[in-house]
Amino acid sequence: MSVPRTSDYQYGEIATDDTGTSESLIESDVPATTGVPMIEVVAPGTLPEGYTFDAEVGSQTVTVTVPQGGVEEGQKFTVPLQSKSENNSVDMHAIATPRISVPVGGWKDHWCNFCAFGCCHSVLCNAYWCTPVIIAQVMSRMKLDWLAREGNPSGVVMTFKIVLAILVVYIILDPFLAINTVIPGTTLTTMRNLCDYAYIMIISDDPETYSGRAVAPWVTSMSVVNFVYGSLFLGYIVYILTKTRQYIRKKYAIPEVYCKSGYEDFCCALWCPCCTAAHMARHTADYDTYASSCCTDTGLPGNVPSIV
Repeated sequence: MSVPRTSDYQYGEIATDDTGTSESLIESDVPATTGVPMIEVVAPGTLPEGYTFDAEVGSQTVTVTVPQGGVEEGQKFTVPLQSKSENNSVDMHAIATPRISVPVGGWKDHWCNFCAFGCCHSVLCNAYWCTPVIIAQVMSRMKLDWLAREGNPSGVVMTFKIVLAILVVYIILDPFLAINTVIPGTTLTTMRNLCDYAYIMIISDDPETYSGRAVAPWVTSMSVVNFVYGSLFLGYIVYILTKTRQYIRKKYAIPEVYCKSGYEDFCCALWCPCCTAAHMARHTADYDTYASSCCTDTGLPGNVPSIV
């Protein structure tokens, strides 16, 4: 690198103000140097070029775009700083720490591998006994609102609470509206009563009897109410489960595997919502490293970092 000599500089005219003070103006041929802040990132997984994810540098959250050619898991690469925070005072010598890594290009495990962490793991228990809860937890992880849409921060914070409130209302009303309560507040009861309604009102030759016993008129009326009420609840669960699964597949470039017809997300959500919810929960968390929590907004302890 050559050092500019004194003779390389050009001195301008002397400017004198009213007070008699003067200053010399110096013009240099040496261009001003502009630096672009760079950070070093450790790839959380094997990612294609152009893929974006969030990483943390100290207390800052930055957006990282995978450079041309892609990267392999564990590879270190340097990218320009693109901070999401208004305060860009980030230590440029720090290495960006990625959040929980989620596999890209395929599911982490099989759809039916629901006992991967044991039969008493909170993911399995929530998925089987309280499917809407684990769906809401996955939605909160993915920062979706109560209709499984990408929402603003204030709406996302309320996702778990809103879905939980809908579930509580359903649990309270379900025993009063159901003809046969299998497990109060679950889709099993709803589906059983949909069958009861179909039998009483459509299939049976004598709507005033059911399973060999007399059916009071109010029971028939309740079956209609339960049919509508249960259909709305079941439809809502299937809808948000389908939309959430679609969002996860799109975000992590996961192709259809089990039903390559364009309707895989809907079919999984309809025919086995508990398996589908548990599958998404396992994919969006690192249960080998972090413990699960059955009653938090995300299904994870508060000290666990966000996912990529």
